[in-house]
Amino acid sequence: MPAITLADLKAQLRSGEFDRLYFIYGNESYLKRCYMERLLQKCVDKDFADFNLHVFDGKGIDIKEVSMAAQALPMMSERTCVLIKDLKASELGESDKKELLSLVSDIPETCVVIICLLTSDADGKGWKELITAFNKYGSTLKLDKMSRQELSRYVIKGAQSRNLKISSALADYFISLTGDDMSNVINELEKLCANASGGEITRENIDAVTVKTAEVRIFELSKNLVAGNSGKAYSILDSLIKQREEPIFILATIITAYIDMYRAKVALAGGHRAEDAAKIFNYGKNDFRLRNAAKNASGMSISQLRKSLDILSQADESLKSTSVDGRIILEEAMMKLFLIANGEEVC
Repeated sequence: MPAITLADLKAQLRSGEFDRLYFIYGNESYLKRCYMERLLQKCVDKDFADFNLHVFDGKGIDIKEVSMAAQALPMMSERTCVLIKDLKASELGESDKKELLSLVSDIPETCVVIICLLTSDADGKGWKELITAFNKYGSTLKLDKMSRQELSRYVIKGAQSRNLKISSALADYFISLTGDDMSNVINELEKLCANASGGEITRENIDAVTVKTAEVRIFELSKNLVAGNSGKAYSILDSLIKQREEPIFILATIITAYIDMYRAKVALAGGHRAEDAAKIFNYGKNDFRLRNAAKNASGMSISQLRKSLDILSQADESLKSTSVDGRIILEEAMMKLFLIANGEEVC
């Protein structure tokens, strides 16, 4: 069977007609867990789940035990269900791999096997042969993070389902604050809709209740660094430190922001668009980052951005090789970045 789409799976959930094997993977953790649980709810009679649901952890799994569970007859129900969470392909020996391939090629009609990678993805060693077999004998469903546009549409529909309206521009603004983690988007959307009144969501509603992710705030910090807004930048750093964000994470995200700005600037200088650079560097659904970076770096030269990246590289080395307090290293690097942004020389 070929790979299926989310729409295909939803249709199967509605009809109650299931394949014998499902392999769910991708990088969107929330959706993977959500549809794994929906499959379990539909495939397993909850009153007899103790008898008919067999759950295995992929780490240190014994495939022979899995095969025995799949062959067991259902008790007081139409089918049994075998769930394997976070299978580790690279840890399977040859005998276990053969046993697994044999199992998926001959699953009884009375059993549904679900293999779901909740905390990882099928991008390492050993997956190619397995995925080929999963496609042949069952359904594979890849659930990746939604693009910013898809998330914005999701927010608009979510608001509509609660009899509220939100413009596409404000939905996009909302996603810029929450980030692309689906679980976070849903939680923040629930809060937003609960606190909105008058039938239409405003920017004031969003600013009042939406919690910005640490990554979003660090990108804001970077934006203020290149703009020379020292007070705002140090205030953001102070709040991040108080919330116990690791200096190494803060610095890594600042470096990412400056790399984005450098790439966008070089592309524009060469007569290209930021979107062209996004394709070259495989930004995929995150191409908006380079568009934003191009705006943020409008007042900086390529030379200034190179010097800034040198400063950040030195700070990274200091964080990893000295016992100096991370905040001190960050503040020193920020001071130098302000000087560069203002066109001053840095020793």
